[in-house]
Amino acid sequence: MQELLKQIKWQEVHSGSAYLYGTSIRFLEDSVIFTNERLASGKPLVTFLSKTHYQGNRCEPDLPVLIPNEKYVIESNISSEPLNRIFIQLNFFNRLGEKMSFEVLRDCKGEFLYPEEAYAYDVTVFSSGCSQMHFHDISIYHKRQHDKVNEDTPPANCYQENQLPEALEFVKAHIQVK
Repeated sequence: MQELLKQIKWQEVHSGSAYLYGTSIRFLEDSVIFTNERLASGKPLVTFLSKTHYQGNRCEPDLPVLIPNEKYVIESNISSEPLNRIFIQLNFFNRLGEKMSFEVLRDCKGEFLYPEEAYAYDVTVFSSGCSQMHFHDISIYHKRQHDKVNEDTPPANCYQENQLPEALEFVKAHIQVK
């Protein structure tokens, strides 16, 4: 089962977030067209961040906070000219801002595990020989493990009605009982 965490739209250009040399960027109502006829392969086109320095950059994070050791799915709605000439790279950083690891998604979609030691991450769309990119959105999903839970076992944060301690009678109306 997957739960949509965030649908990332490219809404503006922040300092250092996009490749601008010789580039034409058109912001449409629901997408962005990035054009650069002389763009070399391997150049980052746009980067989205999970951690920013608001006082210095005046921009908030584009990406959601992720839980360590959990699986996530990333899907993109991006096309390129020539076809299939872009890829996505996820970089994971520790608390000191040092790059710990990275994942490359050649099909611009895939599953990844958020590392236990990770503190922040970024998502970068790279050129793989494209001259134009039509960017709609990138979606990040939390891949939940669907465990079979015994229906007779109450949740850990729930009291059985007959097990409610006397000291909690005063706040009984505000406590979830099963």
